[in-house]
Amino acid sequence: MQTRKQRREQSAHAKRPAHVIAAILALAMVALAVMGGVYVWHRHQANATAQKAKSSLVTMTRTVSEPTVASSSSDSEPPSTVDPTIQAVLQGRLAPLHFNGTAIIVRGGKLVASYASGTANAGTGQKNSLGTLYEINSIQKSLTAALIMKQISAGKLAMSTKLSQFFPQFPAASQVTVQELLTMTSGYRPGQGYGPRPYVNDQQAVAAMASTVQFDPAQHRRFSYAGLNYNILCGILAKVSGKQYPQNLHEVILDPLKLNAATFAYDQLPQTAALGYRWPPKAALADFSAAYTTSATQAHFELGTGQLYMNCMELYHAEKALQDGTILTPAEKKTLYTRLAGTNSSYAGGLYQSVATQRRAQGYGYGFTGFMRISRDGQNAVIFLTNTTKAPDKYPFLKIADSLAKEYI
Repeated sequence: MQTRKQRREQSAHAKRPAHVIAAILALAMVALAVMGGVYVWHRHQANATAQKAKSSLVTMTRTVSEPTVASSSSDSEPPSTVDPTIQAVLQGRLAPLHFNGTAIIVRGGKLVASYASGTANAGTGQKNSLGTLYEINSIQKSLTAALIMKQISAGKLAMSTKLSQFFPQFPAASQVTVQELLTMTSGYRPGQGYGPRPYVNDQQAVAAMASTVQFDPAQHRRFSYAGLNYNILCGILAKVSGKQYPQNLHEVILDPLKLNAATFAYDQLPQTAALGYRWPPKAALADFSAAYTTSATQAHFELGTGQLYMNCMELYHAEKALQDGTILTPAEKKTLYTRLAGTNSSYAGGLYQSVATQRRAQGYGYGFTGFMRISRDGQNAVIFLTNTTKAPDKYPFLKIADSLAKEYI
């Protein structure tokens, strides 16, 4: 027979499993709550990470697939001026042809489309942008012509002034006029030994050309493109103004318009300047294995005709100022841009005048190519500047520039 103590111990022993079970259940519930919280936290973190990854993927996809709008903190117009339709047209025509440079379309004085693509400097990996500087080559002649026009307005020159008044050592200098030089109807062409000379000043550089330039009577007062006509004009400009070309350009055009990026090829080029590269005629892409190299002497020899680096927007503002009355008055424009009567020249004042609604210029050389088309009031323009040179007759971008000019100028 069990004692009271034994019965109490047995009862306590019988109750112990229920107590333990209850404790275990309580602990299990706490553990489940903790695990549930951890699960929810991890789920939240996973969702956040996935959303972030998705956002990054969208950003990357847009960077690749959306139209490229060139931008620059100092030279771009407000984004609100960009026309998505024109932007898509510009990119759609240039991208498939591996355009290597910067292109802009301006309407009503505002940038409505821009496209920058390709390599500015293969050595550094620098890419082209809206702020990239390119050698504008013969487009510079339009600025040189404006400088001459200002001297005519000042009474120091006339369209009928003979070259012999300044450089009598040139052949037939008594027959050739300032207007004939401006319209490329002088009859002059490069002769044997024509090429760069050590530079001292503008007057001396032009005087040194006299012994090598040839005069063709059959071509006198007939259009024959030769950059030396504008070299000679720069020598005249230096003599009548008493200043060298850079000073004249800064005082008349660059400084009043606050065009601070423009740089001469013989100066120290900034990092924003592109290098020029070749594009072999039958190649699908430009050759970036080696850039063109030019000496300071060679750059000086391109006096007033192909020694200036500019970006697209500053070039537009300079050309606009010639057309809208900012730099040239209506009377000066009429004088400068009138074709020489009795000749076949459609070239006057550094620009082609053959299209009634616009004025045009283009430039080739040293690994650079440029096309500029602008309305006669300066409000609309198409400008392509590239740092690759291909044979002009096979260069596809000339046709694209002209087709866009027909549509938007």
